[in-house]
Amino acid sequence: FQYALSLLGTGPEESLMVGDKLTTDIAGANRVGIRSVWINRRNIKHDEEIVPAFEIRNLAEILEIIKQLES
Repeated sequence: FQYALSLLGTGPEESLMVGDKLTTDIAGANRVGIRSVWINRRNIKHDEEIVPAFEIRNLAEILEIIKQLES
């Protein structure tokens, strides 16, 4: 994640990670301080160790999160 941020020339506070796997996508983003969005299509309960900043059921819901973050 840090390497990707360096390539993009951005910091974690300006970034948003969207992924469907808690143990890699969300945990990795959380570790470097990137806000995470978990696409939870199967309505699975996450454990208390890996907590996404946001949780959605489908990708279309990401637009509302982006609007919220922009304001």
